[in-house]
Amino acid sequence: MHRCYIEPGGWGAGALVLDREEGHHLSHVLRVREGDVVIVFDGRGRRAQARVGRVGKSLVLELLTGTEQQQPEPLRVTLYQAVIKGNRMDLLIEKAAELGATTIVPLMTERTVVRLAGAQGEERCERWQRIAIGAAKQCGQDWLPEIAPVVGLDGALGRIRGEALCLLGSLQPEAPSARAVVEARRAAGLASAAWIIGPEGDLTEAEQAACVAAGAVAVRLGPRVLRAETAAIAGLSALVFAVG
Repeated sequence: MHRCYIEPGGWGAGALVLDREEGHHLSHVLRVREGDVVIVFDGRGRRAQARVGRVGKSLVLELLTGTEQQQPEPLRVTLYQAVIKGNRMDLLIEKAAELGATTIVPLMTERTVVRLAGAQGEERCERWQRIAIGAAKQCGQDWLPEIAPVVGLDGALGRIRGEALCLLGSLQPEAPSARAVVEARRAAGLASAAWIIGPEGDLTEAEQAACVAAGAVAVRLGPRVLRAETAAIAGLSALVFAVG
């Protein structure tokens, strides 16, 4: 059954009105017709079945069932990700949403090639939020990740200090494996965790030291040097596996 997104503020007692982008996707991409039944969700765990109708040129949805409230993921995961080039960041956002990331914090670091600031950063975050919505629709995820504003690594250190467990992707051979660290912490109870993944060329030594000083644990993801987007996907997958 097709799924469509309506932001939390768009839910009311009457018919739900789709915005232009969502209506276009249902009509022209998915070829949904009046009378078809879809699943509608708000990205905060609420979903219901609805029948597609039309008022003038706008598609509307008539709720057919009471709303259900889905529970969030058992592990809250934040991804601190240095922005990477081209469509690889888009791919990373899509996969992070599919894997259940709770929050994604785009970082500007010393070796970040793509520089985002002001309106450009806001526009890119809006694009990434749309990508996350599309991923959630496709995979059946009822909770959307929050795409935080783009921030410099220095600006994220305070937030990193507050993480219960923060893993820093490292290429140092003496670093413990991510698996060993996660399994040790899981035994003591693990409700939230975070990853810090650097850009192409990795974080500088000074940046890595700052993250460790803020409480991050440098870990290896295996013997190979992974691309930034691959490292993020592998790290999130490891956490998903750890909590079943």
